[in-house]
Amino acid sequence: MALGMLTCMSVKNIVNIKTLNRFNTLNLFKNEVRLCSSKGDNEGENVDPETEIDKLRNVSRMKPHLRKALLRESMQFKDTLPYENWWVTSYKQKIIKAKYFGKYGVESGVEPGILWPNREELEKIKAEEKEFYPSLQEMMANVKKEKEEMAEKTRLRVLEVDEKMKKLDGWIKDLDMRKQKKLDDAKAQKDKKEKLLEEVRAHFGYVVDPQDEKFKELLAEKEKEEKIAKKEAKKKEYIAKELAKMQMMSEKAMKEKAKKEGNGAKEGQLEEENFKESGKIK
Repeated sequence: MALGMLTCMSVKNIVNIKTLNRFNTLNLFKNEVRLCSSKGDNEGENVDPETEIDKLRNVSRMKPHLRKALLRESMQFKDTLPYENWWVTSYKQKIIKAKYFGKYGVESGVEPGILWPNREELEKIKAEEKEFYPSLQEMMANVKKEKEEMAEKTRLRVLEVDEKMKKLDGWIKDLDMRKQKKLDDAKAQKDKKEKLLEEVRAHFGYVVDPQDEKFKELLAEKEKEEKIAKKEAKKKEYIAKELAKMQMMSEKAMKEKAKKEGNGAKEGQLEEENFKESGKIK
């Protein structure tokens, strides 16, 4: 009992309660009461004052393994490792054990053999690697195929460009001809309009304002007459073409008829000669 009271007094002298906030002070007071009561019940046991002081100093409420990792202490106590807790699944236990073994080595208390994948996990890893990570031979074959496809594509493109370069001069000439045709058509339209204007002015005998209604009516009438004349010219041209076509067809038919008649006469003459040779006709 005396030893427990001495321990409580020494703890109070070491920890300065005034530097802690109200919440931590309450927790510290609870820890002191719990420690004093436990020491009173276990009178006569040897207690390390430093251990009790460390417990009282720890007001972070961190889990033991996290506090040890924070303070960079050696993970030599297996009971402080998180993978021993019942709420950690076996899959997570293996991952956590691997991490701790890689960080702390043999001191983590982890058997290296259990970190190796079992048969089922190994088959799963192989299937994933086969699906998502092709082999070196497959990668080389794919690269070779891509290069061949790119080379073939380049070759076809070069041939296409060469063919088009050969036709470039002709395309340029056609473009120049189309441009010249547009210019000629525009000039012809302009000359035609000017000619109509001159005819209308000649009809009135004096210079007429283009905005005059009489001028507009006469110009519209002239344009209508010209359209009719143009239509008649096209009709005559069409009739002439059709007549020429019919005449050509008739001449062709007459030639074919004459050819057939000539072939018939030749065949009759040949038959007559054959009969004479055979003695039927004397």
